[in-house]
Amino acid sequence: MNSWNILPAKPTTPPSGRRGLCSRLAVLVLVLTCTTPCPARPTPREPSLSAAFAALQKWDYRTAENILQRLAAPPYQRVEARRWLERIQRIRSAVDTLRVAPGANWENIALREFQDAGFASRLATFNGMHIFQLPRTGSAVFIPRYHREKQLALSAYDNPKTAEMTDLAVGIAHMRRALKIDPYDSDLRGRLAWADKVYAQRTLALQVDSLDRTADAMVAAERFTPAIRQLQKAEELKPDPKRKKRIHSLILLRNTYLPRWFDLGNRRFRKNDLHGALQAWRWVAEVNPRYRDVTRRIAKTERMLRILEGPGASDSAP
Repeated sequence: MNSWNILPAKPTTPPSGRRGLCSRLAVLVLVLTCTTPCPARPTPREPSLSAAFAALQKWDYRTAENILQRLAAPPYQRVEARRWLERIQRIRSAVDTLRVAPGANWENIALREFQDAGFASRLATFNGMHIFQLPRTGSAVFIPRYHREKQLALSAYDNPKTAEMTDLAVGIAHMRRALKIDPYDSDLRGRLAWADKVYAQRTLALQVDSLDRTADAMVAAERFTPAIRQLQKAEELKPDPKRKKRIHSLILLRNTYLPRWFDLGNRRFRKNDLHGALQAWRWVAEVNPRYRDVTRRIAKTERMLRILEGPGASDSAP
């Protein structure tokens, strides 16, 4: 036997190069895949009932309704959310009923549906209708009345500057009633501020015009002192240089009329017209109590009237 022909077996060595690297990576990936657990599917976040109430407070009833529907559906099946959904549906049907029959009792409906809410302001908006809860009485008010008041206010006049005073006053009254129901209507607040400003300006103009007309009538009757007082009141309300000059000229004219009034009192006294004489002398005394002896004549005439007609007769008209 040839011992030299018998060779030992070649030892097996691991593969080398790119082929060996790929095989090692494949084994590593297989091991990791088998040992790493699969991630669980994310669970949806449960909607909050307080978020629905917050949406109602912001008058966003659509968002509130969506949240309540998710809470009422599986897997949550919240009983309170289902009750609120039923309330919203009843409110909507009540709104539709009001549009057909305006005589529906809205306050009782709102109070029954939202008595547990505890909101102190506008609660929600359903089909364009607003729901309020009055903080004093606790009763809720539905606002077709608000829309009616606003419509009456807008239809009362077209332009405050050209409208009649009565129409302007009616429009302002309706706007104030509507803003008591919905104080958040910025458009109506702006209209009310403009109408109030125009109404105040026109009222002031009417007052000044009335005082000027009264003064003209008194000047025509030669009653200069009351006329001057009327013009001074008008000057305080609305200063005017022309009116100021007129007051000054009336004061000068009144001073020139003092002798005429004094002589008028003397003529009436000589004709035994004591009341007429007293009136003429009092006109003089209003302007200048020191004019001649007008004060003494007034006192003498009053004593004579008290003797002839009794106490208080000098102050009474003839």
